[in-house]
Amino acid sequence: MNNLNGEYHILIISNGFPNYFNQLDGIFYFDQAKALKQTFPNLKIGFLSVNPVGVKDFLRRPNIFKLGSKTFLNSDVEFNVVHYPNLPFINNFDVKMTCWLIPKLFKRYITKFGKPQIIHVHGFEAGKASIEIKNKYQIPFVITEHSSKFINNKLTIEQRQIANDVFKNSSHNIAVSNYFARRLESMFNVPFVTIPNMVKTNEISSEENVTKQYKIISIGTFNENKNQILVLQALAKHRFGKILLVGEGPNETKLRSFAKDNNLETEVDFLPFQPRKELFKLIKQAFCLAITSHHETFGVVAIEAMACGVPVISTKSGGPSDIVINDFNGYITESNPDSFYEAYCKVSENLVKFAPMTLKDYVEKHFSEKAIAKQLLTAYKIIIK
Repeated sequence: MNNLNGEYHILIISNGFPNYFNQLDGIFYFDQAKALKQTFPNLKIGFLSVNPVGVKDFLRRPNIFKLGSKTFLNSDVEFNVVHYPNLPFINNFDVKMTCWLIPKLFKRYITKFGKPQIIHVHGFEAGKASIEIKNKYQIPFVITEHSSKFINNKLTIEQRQIANDVFKNSSHNIAVSNYFARRLESMFNVPFVTIPNMVKTNEISSEENVTKQYKIISIGTFNENKNQILVLQALAKHRFGKILLVGEGPNETKLRSFAKDNNLETEVDFLPFQPRKELFKLIKQAFCLAITSHHETFGVVAIEAMACGVPVISTKSGGPSDIVINDFNGYITESNPDSFYEAYCKVSENLVKFAPMTLKDYVEKHFSEKAIAKQLLTAYKIIIK
């Protein structure tokens, strides 16, 4: 088994998965599993997920028949998923459910497919169950951590202890950006390596002659961390053209009120979240994409924009600093309206510098399915002797 494409058996475990109530929940885990199989067909890959459905997501699209368990095949990977309503009034209910259900799913899985050589866990919430499996079956696990709770100070004491146990029992700790890796290392005193998220470049159409309707597009949940108000503040002060805000969330009323109070209603379009293929079409209609967050563990929308041939302006929010290179594919800027506008001017006045094919090639080399699959399999090989 010395060749990179050896017949390894890998089981992926998560507590997030795309579903009827939230199509983007755990999408990175789902895509990674398929990318591994498509890049290395000889790999044997299984997937177990115990997926908590948030109360708000359920109330937005109430349907009890979409809860429960299902098993399906996609890209020659068998996915075993349980969807259940999360109960926020019970502390760490998602962890408790994962610890109860994952061992049951695992026992059923190995009866059918045999024991995997390694488990890849996504998210510390699913890691506690993986410790139990490791101790009972002597199967090592690696973990990729994605959660912004570690940088937004939203971890409870109990959650921090769970994460600490998981990271110390893992054979390999992975973070999705260098910034996030260093943050986790300082918090838990264990080493982390960086393997970024990926973009499915084959989902992005290759047409080039797209009418540019917007100066800037911003995509993300409307909340305080995503800080979309910064784009509106820059627009109110400098009136540089039409922008598009795509998202939903608690700050939508605040953003719309700011636009109205500053007479920006004809210069700002709002849209709810769209399917990814529709988002890619919208990104191509803008001269640049803006990330205005205070904190980002990665910033996948940045690589999605570059894969569409669109440069990126980002605040100094952590993860995007691994992606955005000044004067090459965009600019990193301070989080104030004047600095943001200055970065926008640099992009708009030098569009020829940001050739779409150059941006796309950069993403293909560093963040494509093939590139990330190779990094993951190399990480597995460190553990599988």
